[in-house]
Amino acid sequence: MKALLRHDWYRYRKSLLLFFGIYGGIMGLIFVGESYPIDFRFESEWLYKMIFLLLLLPVDLFVGLMPAKALSDSLKSGWLRLSVCFPYTRKQVMMEKILFGLLIIAVHGLCVTMCQVTAIAGNADGMAVIGQIICWELTKPLIISALVMLFTVLLNLSAAICILIGAGIIVPHILVGILYMLCREPETAYEIISSVMIFLTSYIGGFVVLGIAVMLYIVCSYLSVIAFRHKEL
Repeated sequence: MKALLRHDWYRYRKSLLLFFGIYGGIMGLIFVGESYPIDFRFESEWLYKMIFLLLLLPVDLFVGLMPAKALSDSLKSGWLRLSVCFPYTRKQVMMEKILFGLLIIAVHGLCVTMCQVTAIAGNADGMAVIGQIICWELTKPLIISALVMLFTVLLNLSAAICILIGAGIIVPHILVGILYMLCREPETAYEIISSVMIFLTSYIGGFVVLGIAVMLYIVCSYLSVIAFRHKEL
């Protein structure tokens, strides 16, 4: 397993070091320097969290797609065919990709934690907000990584990205449309949506969605391992 991790590390270390170097530098300038994104106070707390979640969405995509990209590149280059000569089972190869993704997500979570602690830990409610943001910044790449990895094994990386983007655009619109049809009153539907959004950005809501993301990651990882065993290389 260590040798497989070293293989992916040596293959992607330049891009990972460059990415996290630029990422850490930008985060440091924003949250440690004087160019603070918004004034974090009382009524601005919800806005602060939403801006932060949207600000890091491209980062979440890179982090979440990295293990699936490693798998896709290994398939295209023929390295996985060569790996049958090594003393590794298909399960071990797949588990290494999953572990590789978890390590990248962990580094991402550490960067977010350090920036948040530096920026708002002095605020009275700062630690609660830090907990919520960290939960969401672990949740998003976990969900992306789980779904993209599974669809990459079943189909390919391009199809997985298309499915992810399509689901991210279509599913929320369908759910909102169903909610409006069931409520029949726009005001009631709006209140429900607002309540859900407030819950999701709350302290408890953050841990709930993180728990759901972890369960989804475990299930998708298990299915990916099973599918990879029967995949034609």
